[in-house]
Amino acid sequence: MMLTLLARARLTTALILAATLLVSALGPPAPVAAQSLESARVQLVVKQVHVHDDREGAFSGKGEMKLLVSIWRCPGWVPLPCLGENLDAVGWSIARGSTHFSAGSDETVTLDHVVPQAGDLMFHPDTSPENGIAVYDGYNYLVRFDMHESDGGWSNIEPMGWVLHVLNTGEHGLGLGTHTARSVLANRTGDFTITYEIRPTPLPDLQALHQITIDDLPGSAKKRVCMVVHNRGGAPAGPFEVALRVDHVVPPDGRTTAAGLAPGMNYTACVETALPTPGQHLLAAVVDAPRAVTELNETNNSYEQLYAAASASSSTAPAPSPQSAPATGQAQSDLTVSAVKVRGQVPDGKDDCKDGGNDVSVVVKNSGSEKAGGFTVRLTVDGAQGDGSEQTVNGLEAGNEREVTFENVKLKKGEHSLKALADAKGAVTETNEENNDREVTARCKDEN
Repeated sequence: MMLTLLARARLTTALILAATLLVSALGPPAPVAAQSLESARVQLVVKQVHVHDDREGAFSGKGEMKLLVSIWRCPGWVPLPCLGENLDAVGWSIARGSTHFSAGSDETVTLDHVVPQAGDLMFHPDTSPENGIAVYDGYNYLVRFDMHESDGGWSNIEPMGWVLHVLNTGEHGLGLGTHTARSVLANRTGDFTITYEIRPTPLPDLQALHQITIDDLPGSAKKRVCMVVHNRGGAPAGPFEVALRVDHVVPPDGRTTAAGLAPGMNYTACVETALPTPGQHLLAAVVDAPRAVTELNETNNSYEQLYAAASASSSTAPAPSPQSAPATGQAQSDLTVSAVKVRGQVPDGKDDCKDGGNDVSVVVKNSGSEKAGGFTVRLTVDGAQGDGSEQTVNGLEAGNEREVTFENVKLKKGEHSLKALADAKGAVTETNEENNDREVTARCKDEN
C-alpha cells in the first residue's frame, strides 16, 4: 500500500513539474484579445486548513505540510470542471502560489494566505497582487488546492488530496464569499478540509449610468451634453477621462477630465459641443477609454443613447428608445437607492456585520418631480433571494426618502455582496429606469 501511495505521490509531483516545464518552454499564454475587457477581478484567501489524518506521523507528531494553490483558465467550451485532475489538459495557468506549515492529525491551522501575492508565479499580464485575478467572459476559471505531507524530506512526499473550485461570470457565478470543502484523493475522501474565500479585489469600478442629458446654450449653436458616472467599487478612483461619442466619433470638444471619484459617489461630466442635424444619431458616454484607472469591472464603462435632431428652426430632443430616459420636463418619478446600511452603518468592508442575523436597511429616494405609487424593494445576498427578501412601499412623495429595513438577514463569516433594487417589479413609470439599484460589500466577523 505504501509503495502504491509513494508511486502516486511521485507521479503527481512529476505532473506538476511537467506542467511547470511546459509553461516555461511555451511562455505565458497569449494576452486576451484587445476587444475583450475584464468583467471582474478577484482575490483568493486561504483562511484555514484542518488536517484529518497526519498519516506519516500517525497521531505521534506533526508533519510538514505544503499547500499548493493554482488558478487555471479554460475556454468556455471545455466541459466542467475544466481541467479536472489532469494538469496537462487544455487550459492556461494563470497563477500559482504555495505555503508551508506544520500540523498533526485533527489539527486546524489558520493561514489567511492571499493568492496572488508577491513571490507567487504569475503567468498572465493581468494578474498581480494589487489587481488580483482578471476574469473574462467566455472562460471558466479553475482554482485547485493540492496538499502534500513530508516527514522525511521533500524527496519522499505523501499526497493528501485536492479541492476544486470553478468560477466564471456565467451560470456558475464567481462564487464570492467563504467556502469550506473536504479534499478528495484517488476516488476516496482526502485528508484535509480547507476554508477559503473568493472576494472582489478592492478596486474602483467606474460605470457610465444610463443618463445623457442635452440642453440648449443661449446664443450658441452648441449643446450642453452631460453624462453621469458612478463609482460602484470599494476604492477611490484617480483622474479619469469622460468622452462623448457622436456616431462613434469623439468631437474635438467632446472630452473632459474628472479629478477622481470616491466609492459610492456620482460625478456629472459635461461638454459643450455642436450636435449634428437633422435626423437620428447615436450618442455614447465613454468613461476612462485610455484605461488610466484599473477597475474591478471594465465592461460597464459606456452607455449609448439615440438622439433625434430636428431641423435648425425647431427644437431638438433625445429620441425615444428603450434605453433613453423620457423627454426633459415630463413629470415622472425617479426612484434611486441612496444607501444600503448594515446594522445602521454604511459598510466599509472591515467589520460590518456579525456571523448570524443582521438588520439591513435600504434608503430609497424619489428624485423625480412626481409622487411614486406603490412599489417593491428587493434585497439579495450574493446574488440569491432569501425569505423576506422583498418588501412593499405604499408610495413615496417627490423629493422624499424612505428607509426600508430587512430584519435578521442571515450572513455568514466572510465577505458578502448586498444588492438593493427599488421598484423590483417595474410598477412605477420613471424618468430613468436604469438607476434603481445599489450594490455594496460587507464583511462579517465572529461575534467573539
